[in-house]
Parts: sequence; C-alpha cells; structure tokens
Amino acid sequence: MRAFLSGEKPPAETPEHSVVLKEGWLKKEGANVKSWKQRYFKLYANRLEYYRNRHVIGPMVPLSFTHASSFLCFKVS
Repeated sequence: MRAFLSGEKPPAETPEHSVVLKEGWLKKEGANVKSWKQRYFKLYANRLEYYRNRHVIGPMVPLSFTHASSFLCFKVS
C-alpha cells in the first residue's frame, strides 16, 4: 500500500492538520499474511497513520486523504 502517488509529495503540514483527532488501538488485516495485527492508529484531518506500538517515533504507513473521493465509516461497539 502506498501513501502517495509516484512523485507526489505529502501535503504541507498546517496547524489544523497536526492535531490528532482520535487515537487508539485497532486491529488490521495484514497485506501478505492474512492474520489480524493490533496496531496503534492516529487520525488527523488529512491522514491516518498507524504504528507497530504507541512508543514508535515514525508511522509504518501514513495514509493520505488528500485525493480520496469517498470513505467507509463504521462504529464499533
């Protein structure tokens, strides 16, 4: 999974884009090995980042919302 198209630069960081809107533990299915892995996610206004654990400095994959046309939202109870 790529965060940005080839040659595309990430969007410029603005104060409203640097604020974490939500964060916490979620499970995601692995890309190659189809098992469920627990990851720490952070949601910003323009991207979603996830980390192997909450103390890691950089995200595993930053997913940009800049060119997204739609989203699937759901609530887990």
